[in-house]
Amino acid sequence: MEIINNVSENRLVTVPAELLASLIQTAEQALWKREWAARDHGLAVPECVTRRQEVVNQARTLLKNNTHEND
Repeated sequence: MEIINNVSENRLVTVPAELLASLIQTAEQALWKREWAARDHGLAVPECVTRRQEVVNQARTLLKNNTHEND
């Protein structure tokens, strides 16, 4: 609960890079299912999926840039 309270109060939390990478990968996999279900049926990818994928991509870029800075 301490982490949840910290995020609620400060909107900032520090997590290990490995955990964040795992969460990003899990989010991508969840979005792929919806994306490819739409594509397989000849439908447009839902906008909510596209928006969420953009957020995941931003998180991946930030993680990548941050881990390279710390090398």
